[in-house]
Amino acid sequence: MRLRLALQYKFLPQETLQSRFKVDFGDFIDICVLQILSYARYSTLNCSATGKPSLQSLKNTRPTTYVLSLCGIAFCFAIAFKLVREGKSTAEVISAVGSVASFVGLLIALLQIRSVKEISEATQAAVTETKAQLIGNISISDLSKAVKLIEQVQTYLGYNKFDLAYLRMLDLRILLIQFGGNPRFLGTTGRTKYEGLLQNIGIHVINLFDAAFRAKIIRIAVVNQTLENAVGILVAFENELKFGGGIK
Repeated sequence: MRLRLALQYKFLPQETLQSRFKVDFGDFIDICVLQILSYARYSTLNCSATGKPSLQSLKNTRPTTYVLSLCGIAFCFAIAFKLVREGKSTAEVISAVGSVASFVGLLIALLQIRSVKEISEATQAAVTETKAQLIGNISISDLSKAVKLIEQVQTYLGYNKFDLAYLRMLDLRILLIQFGGNPRFLGTTGRTKYEGLLQNIGIHVINLFDAAFRAKIIRIAVVNQTLENAVGILVAFENELKFGGGIK
């Protein structure tokens, strides 16, 4: 193939040979520029569909950098060869090649900066997701603790140990107040339902105190009914965390 091209160019007139070389190198330069711009555009718009860092885009960063480097080197050689054939001075050749190299280097630098930013965003997203999962696990542990406290209160009420039931009811009320700071808990339970439950628990705490230290008679059935409602709310939210996408 090369021998045939050499023979072809050997018998061509000098003006035709120069014009053909001029067209060939011009086309080559255009191809290199299009390749550089297309890869730069691809790496810039790769995450535009989702607006989030893409693992595929992070994997493509290194090959894209290699392609930009190779295209830039080839582009510089092509320009240098073309300018030398045209009889340009060494200073002009160095200036032109330096400008092209600076432009390609700027593209690569921008690509690397974007890559570092995407890696930072992906890391932050992973940390946030892990933190949310840990918070979910702690919430399930607290829910189980709250259900256990309700069982203890009901047991103490069955044995008329109102002082111990009062202490466990206080602990239960504190946990319920903490749950109120969770927007997802309020969304699942309903703010009105939650506030009504918390109000009833507060009333029972006062009544249990009076029963334990002032011998006041309380209606244990009413207390147990409130506690059963609390169990239903807590178990429903626990199921939402386990099976509704709270923990993966």
